[in-house]
Amino acid sequence: MVDTGPGDSQYTHLKDRYDRILTVSRQLNSTLDLPSLLHLILRASSDLVNSETASIMLIDPETHELRFESSLDLEDGGAAERFVVPMEGSIAGWVASHGQHQVIDNVKSDQRYFSQVDDEVGTQARGMLAIPLKTQEKVIGVVEAINKRDNARWTDDDVEVLSAFADHAAIAIQTARFFESEVARERMERELSIARTIQRSLLPSELPALPGWDFAAYYEAARQVGGDLYDFFPLTDDSGATPARLGMVIADVADKGVPAALMMAVSRTLIRATAAATSSPAAVMARVNRLIHDDSTASNLFVTVFYAALDAISGVLTYANGGHNPPLIWRAESHTFEELKGHGLAVGIMEDVDFPEGEITIEPGDVLICYTDGVNEAM
Repeated sequence: MVDTGPGDSQYTHLKDRYDRILTVSRQLNSTLDLPSLLHLILRASSDLVNSETASIMLIDPETHELRFESSLDLEDGGAAERFVVPMEGSIAGWVASHGQHQVIDNVKSDQRYFSQVDDEVGTQARGMLAIPLKTQEKVIGVVEAINKRDNARWTDDDVEVLSAFADHAAIAIQTARFFESEVARERMERELSIARTIQRSLLPSELPALPGWDFAAYYEAARQVGGDLYDFFPLTDDSGATPARLGMVIADVADKGVPAALMMAVSRTLIRATAAATSSPAAVMARVNRLIHDDSTASNLFVTVFYAALDAISGVLTYANGGHNPPLIWRAESHTFEELKGHGLAVGIMEDVDFPEGEITIEPGDVLICYTDGVNEAM
């Protein structure tokens, strides 16, 4: 005859719960969608310990703040705003900080009770079982089973079962987070690739073809997109005719990445538009400076710009420099370098700036070298 006393009954009950843990743990592997996964974890947590509801909080990987994520009470009402749960002054915060579970039969009598969770989701918490979510001993969040059904008290079995399930849940959450970040990274890379293509299209597709002159240019961004710029464009006289005059620009936004690329695009447009209506490089720089200053005050970005107008017949180069690396000219006759004098403030720092205007004559065999600080930094 088989003994079916209380001990066997308890064993059967625990075995049944662990079988359910294994079943649900397999289900956790069925989705990489984090919101769906969290709902599955909440439902399973509540079922395993027979609670009225459950909530989950996760530690933000970037800010390291504990944030409320979801509750079973939100099943019909959608997700709540993700708010910060204080590490000090909340039961979940204590569990996250110490990496230990908490069993509380009356949360209102606990000084760490944080009522905002109840207020946000409409829960009326009485008792709570709070379990840390850990991966390799690192706490990534907290799952809370709230209000044992039939006003029963939490048991050691509840703690053991929910702790065992929380280990599986934490691994699933980390996997979903990794997948989410990889998808976001790939999307960002695609967007940056498009941005890089667009930025490249703003650079001259062909170098100027002027009789007696040779031009060369090289561009490589430090990141996928950057803030360096060079440009060539023909200049017209007052009659609208296009003489043998060429506008030349080299510039560098004081930043890298997407913000710098956007500022670079704006700067190129402003310089071209202003140069079409103003013959003096110094006047062009002053006008562009005011426009960029108005645009960049909030972003705190500024641009170093060297702008020059070349008379291809006489070889006279008229220029203005707004904080840019001073170009060099190699004199073929003397085999020496000269630095182009005249240096104003970077464009966009102050609203009203006067830029000194310089002038040199480029003789046959001379070489003008313009560059950005990427050359200096590379050295």
